[in-house]
Amino acid sequence: MTSLARHYRVLIAVMAAALAITLIAGVFAIDRLVSRTEQAQATAQVDRIMTELASRQPSMGPLAPIDEIDRRLLEQGGSAQAPVLSVRRRDGRVITGNLAQWPAIPAYDTPFELRAGGSGSGSIAVVRRFGEEFEVLVAQPLVTHDTIRSALLMLLLAGLLVNLLVWTLVVRRTLRRNEAIVGSLATSLDAAAGGAVWQRLPEPDDPVFARIVRRINLLLSNVELGQESLRQIGANIAHELATPLGKAADLAEELAAARPDDQRLDALAAQLDAMEETFDGLLALARIETGRGGCDEFSIFDLKDAAKDACELFDEHAREANVELVKSLQSAPVFGDPWLVRSAIGNLVSNAIRYGASGGQVFVGTCLDQGMSRVSIVDSGPGLSRSLSKSAAAPPDAQEPATGHGLGLKLVRAIAMRHNAGVRLDECNPGLSASLMFPCETRR
Repeated sequence: MTSLARHYRVLIAVMAAALAITLIAGVFAIDRLVSRTEQAQATAQVDRIMTELASRQPSMGPLAPIDEIDRRLLEQGGSAQAPVLSVRRRDGRVITGNLAQWPAIPAYDTPFELRAGGSGSGSIAVVRRFGEEFEVLVAQPLVTHDTIRSALLMLLLAGLLVNLLVWTLVVRRTLRRNEAIVGSLATSLDAAAGGAVWQRLPEPDDPVFARIVRRINLLLSNVELGQESLRQIGANIAHELATPLGKAADLAEELAAARPDDQRLDALAAQLDAMEETFDGLLALARIETGRGGCDEFSIFDLKDAAKDACELFDEHAREANVELVKSLQSAPVFGDPWLVRSAIGNLVSNAIRYGASGGQVFVGTCLDQGMSRVSIVDSGPGLSRSLSKSAAAPPDAQEPATGHGLGLKLVRAIAMRHNAGVRLDECNPGLSASLMFPCETRR
């Protein structure tokens, strides 16, 4: 369960608790109001009956309460809402009425709550003395109050269930929307962390997330501007030095040809050639990284053709190095820039020939591997140092050696990143296997 999901579930629980407390408080308040109202009505009804009984006593004599209560009991029958009527002597013996056992009487002419037999519906009762001999109890049932209380309890339960259902649906919908937004942001941030700082995060409708996204996009813009400035400075330096280095290399070759016995001139020419190659690589790297945001030159092509062209380009170089190029090329479609992909393969083939064992082989193969278009170059040389191996998995602007394998792998890495491809280096003991894995016909 994600942190966001846990927070929303806690929110549902808190809102449900608050709703339950509110409903319970409301039901309690309504219950008290209804109870007081019905108690007042029951007390008024009891007073009215008592007044009627008292008014009949002068005309009917001392037994008037007994006769009147008998008459009323006959009229009301067994109605549940009929009042409780009972007469007893002062010694506690019940003479008539529908209450066989009287409760303890708190005081005469004072309303109190009566529950027949300790259970059932409550009643408001009053006991009054009639003469010196009789006591009369009149109680009015509170049936309406009990009915309303039951209805309120049912309403409480129904309200809780309905509101919980509504809030759950609302929160689940909000949670799914926010998780989709967070997932989109995470994907874009992962791409930016991998070096794609030119990408901008889509701005969602949610104002909170939109404010965060605007600040992240501003940060990415600043990072991209800084990287672009550094690349431009590096490209300018490399461009300014490339021409003098080329002329110096040509001059060193002419001097070496004129003085074949001086091996220092041969060494100087070789060092200048290496420096010129390094600066050419820096210029290519700057061009690739500066323009990696667009895909205008992308098209579907066969990785087999790109590998074949790269091998033909280095056939002569392989013969001079006494290395045999072995090809096994199968169709593997790729969506990308054919020139850049061919340059990356050529770079790996060149490194394999240069650092492979003399008299050995360099294998170049293309195929489809688990839905990916794969090209592999395997040599029989000494392999790759651990530090340079790490540079292949790092972003191309990481601080790694800029000579030999290092710069070439940075070029390959930059091209792979632009194509959303993977770079893999495996030691073969002896030799090295370098692979590029491209999404098969992936369109952007």
